[in-house]
Amino acid sequence: MKPSTISMLLVTASVLALAGCGQQIAEKAVESAVNNATNGQTNLDLSGGNMNIKDSKTGTSYQAGGNVSWPANFPADVYKVEGNVLSAVANAKDNSYWVMVETPKSVEDVSAAYQAELPKNGWTMTTTANFGGTGTMGAEKGDRTLGILIAPASEEGGKTTLTLSESKKQE
Repeated sequence: MKPSTISMLLVTASVLALAGCGQQIAEKAVESAVNNATNGQTNLDLSGGNMNIKDSKTGTSYQAGGNVSWPANFPADVYKVEGNVLSAVANAKDNSYWVMVETPKSVEDVSAAYQAELPKNGWTMTTTANFGGTGTMGAEKGDRTLGILIAPASEEGGKTTLTLSESKKQE
C-alpha cells in the first residue's frame, strides 16, 4: 500500500472518529474503507476512545486517541519522557517506531533530558539544533538511528510535543 493511501486512511479515520458520529457507524465506515484499501488485511478498533489499526500482513500498528500507550516492544534503551502519548506507530517488519507525546515539561527540559539520558544507554548524539524554540536532535546506536523533534504544543498551554522516530539506518 502506498504511503499516501495510508495517510489518507489515517486522516479519514481520525476525522470520522472525532466528528461525533455514532461509534458503530464511524467504526464500520472507516473499517470498510481501510479493508477495501488493504484487501482486508487490516483490523480496525475504535474502542476506548482510541483508534487502533493493525495491518495483519506487515504487523504494523497505529494508535491514536486519548488513551494511547507506548508500543509494547519500544526499545528499552530509548528514554521515554513523562507525558500523554498522542499517537504511536510500530512497524513489526523492520522494528521501527514513531511516537508523539505531549508533556508538561518545557522544550528546554525535554531537550536536556534526552541529551543526558541517551548517552547513558549507549546512544551517540549526532545532531542538536534549536530553531525559534523548537529543538531537533539526532542520535545513533549500532545500526539504528533516532530522530527527535521537540516543539511547544501551543503558546498558551505551557505544554510541549515530542516526536520520536527510531529505525534502522538506511544503507
